[in-house]
Amino acid sequence: MKKTKQMIKTLCLTLALGFGVSVEAQTGAALNFDGVNDKVVIGTSATSSLVGNNKVTVEAWVRPTSTVGLGMVVGNYNSPGNSMQFMIRRQNDSWVFWAGPGNNTTYSNTPLTAGSATINVWQHVAGVFNGTVMTLYINGVASATAVTSNTFATATNSLMIGGESASEFFAGDIDEVRIWNVARSQADIQNTRNCEINGSAPNLLANYHFNQGIAAGVNTSVTSAIDDSGNSNTGTLTTMALTGATSNWVSPGGVTSGVSCNGAALNLSNAGPADNVVLPQAISTNSLVGKTKVTVEAWVRPTSLTGLGVIVGNYNTPTNQLQFLLRRDNNAYSFGVGTGVTALYNAVTTAVATATINVWQHVAGVFDGTVISVYINGAFSASVNAISNYTFATTTNSIIIGANGINENYNGDIDEIRIWNTNRSKCEINTFMNCEIPANATNLVANYHFNQGISAGSNAAVTTLNDATSNAFNGTLNTFALAGATSNWVSPGGVVSGFTTALAPVSLTVNANPSLAVCSTNSLSLTGTGANTYTWTGGITNGTAFTPTASNTYTLSGTNTITTCSNSAISNVTVNTTPTVSAVSNSTLICAGQTATLTANGAASYLWNTSATTTAIAVSPTLSTTYTVTGTTNGCVGTTTISQAVSPCTGLQANNNSVSAISVYPNPSTGLFTLDLVGTTDITIVDVLGKVIYIQNLADGKHTINLSNFNNGLYILKAESNGVVKTVRIVKN
Repeated sequence: MKKTKQMIKTLCLTLALGFGVSVEAQTGAALNFDGVNDKVVIGTSATSSLVGNNKVTVEAWVRPTSTVGLGMVVGNYNSPGNSMQFMIRRQNDSWVFWAGPGNNTTYSNTPLTAGSATINVWQHVAGVFNGTVMTLYINGVASATAVTSNTFATATNSLMIGGESASEFFAGDIDEVRIWNVARSQADIQNTRNCEINGSAPNLLANYHFNQGIAAGVNTSVTSAIDDSGNSNTGTLTTMALTGATSNWVSPGGVTSGVSCNGAALNLSNAGPADNVVLPQAISTNSLVGKTKVTVEAWVRPTSLTGLGVIVGNYNTPTNQLQFLLRRDNNAYSFGVGTGVTALYNAVTTAVATATINVWQHVAGVFDGTVISVYINGAFSASVNAISNYTFATTTNSIIIGANGINENYNGDIDEIRIWNTNRSKCEINTFMNCEIPANATNLVANYHFNQGISAGSNAAVTTLNDATSNAFNGTLNTFALAGATSNWVSPGGVVSGFTTALAPVSLTVNANPSLAVCSTNSLSLTGTGANTYTWTGGITNGTAFTPTASNTYTLSGTNTITTCSNSAISNVTVNTTPTVSAVSNSTLICAGQTATLTANGAASYLWNTSATTTAIAVSPTLSTTYTVTGTTNGCVGTTTISQAVSPCTGLQANNNSVSAISVYPNPSTGLFTLDLVGTTDITIVDVLGKVIYIQNLADGKHTINLSNFNNGLYILKAESNGVVKTVRIVKN
């Protein structure tokens, strides 16, 4: 619904002052309640219309000045408490919607919405009961729901606004109270909450604008709240001061007074001459001629399922001039296609009961050059092969909305008609059917939003249906009453007027980060979300672990099988080599307390179980010990262990008896040891296991012993002369 130019009603009181000044007193736009004893009593005439029904919608604009205790907005909860059908109430700082049968206390309520009621702020509150679910909307947004089941019975309690006999009085301002005997959709509520519905509308039981009195003036004679629904459910103001800024008519209200709800659709009636809209011949002759494909879309809300009702098309007299026809066929829909110059045409009809009375439905007919198909609310419904590969030729029949010359006249509302000279896919239909395409689009020939006139208002001058495309294929309204709720511009439409956000076909995501790194020995899983079927390249399964052997780019294709919309995404997987880590010791065997050097290799960085982070570490174990080193390269980890052997070296001990002086040097040595001996000496060298590796009787003097061919480590040299023994530890490294 597009904003109309705001008009502010004022009551002009010209005061004959000495300076000739004219003072305009502002007309009331809302009603203020003092929270003590103010209320508007309406009686039972409105609620009696609900008997036997199980649906209701209650709306109001409210501006509370207190969030303490209970405050009735509108409803017939009263004494006795077993005679309630519905109620909207402020419960402390929550808005709550209640519903019951009207003849017992088995009523239900939506959960508390703590903090939803805001002091001194205008809010739109609506309660909707559809027979099984209660929904509370705050400013057009669903805020709470409850499941219940009721059929309304006769209630003896009066309908009231602002209070009731149980002393639950509302403190603050109330504006635009409406009561409907249907469950209004969220789109309905959003379309009309910011404007006034002038006069009657289908299923509207009561409609209070509160545009009365003088704002904060002396209004002691203005004691009735006028019902603008045409049902004369007038309310009586009770115990209200009607003077000053409290307990009186006030301004501003929740809605700017005089701002009427724009039309959002067009209601067509064949009660008299059949309503119809004739579209320019140029659509047929300029935009379709020579084409072999067409798509026609419309939102429809039929009020009759009897006979045939043209939605849009150029099936007329002569009947051999048909290019396309979208039509309601009793309680089904059909789409027909022909060349436009011969009687060669055929159509597909959906299954019976696909058309639903008083319910908005999106209907699309598609011809792809071979197959004629119909989609209902974006779902495929039926198809048939064309009897010929039609190519559209020039036709003399006009394209008409709502009727033709052979009395196939449509009854009900129509919104959002689009004509394309291509075949739209199921995905494309689903993507854009719930929004408006603002103006132009590729292959879009004509685009009608129906956002014109004043809903159910006086629209005698609004006789042109505007085409939103730059083609300006505007249509001409014929035989419409253009006043009241039928044969006129109406609201709401099939989509929220001005809403242009298309549904994302499929929004695919892969994991939290589509670029991943993995080590060569590790597994990972790639998980796509946003669709309901998934296919990956590389033979992998969505969400299932696998072990990649090389870096690769994997492509995901995801499809929503309901809308047939699909999309793709990629994931770049980098495979890093897991390092092979090794370690060596500079001495395979040491004596307890000696030091060995352990050196790691094969990775970029290291961590030893000693907490050291260097490549080489020095260790001095007293027992044989196993050391662990972890190496890391590009985030990949390899681990190895190394055992350092330790000997206690207690098998041979030094003898302190005096022997010929003996010295061994250098010690440690890389293999060559020099011995200085005094006197002849028996020299024996053993390893730590006691194995003899050298034995000689050496004379007095210097001698060189070569152990270069033996392993690094500890050896014991025993020198014996004249029964005296001396041992020396020597180390080869």
